[in-house]
Amino acid sequence: MHPPFIVRKRPERDEYWFRKGCFVTELSNSGDDEALSVARIRVEPGCLGNL
Repeated sequence: MHPPFIVRKRPERDEYWFRKGCFVTELSNSGDDEALSVARIRVEPGCLGNL
C-alpha cells in the first residue's frame, strides 16, 4: 500500500526574482523531506535567463 499523496498549493505571491534572470516559486521545500526540493522557474517571454 502506498502512503497518501500530499498536495501543497502555494500562492503566486511566493514567487521571487532570482538574479539569474528568472522568477522562482518553491513548491516543496520542508524539513519533512530534506532530500527533496521542488521549484517552478519562470522567465519573461523572449528572455533566456543567465544560466
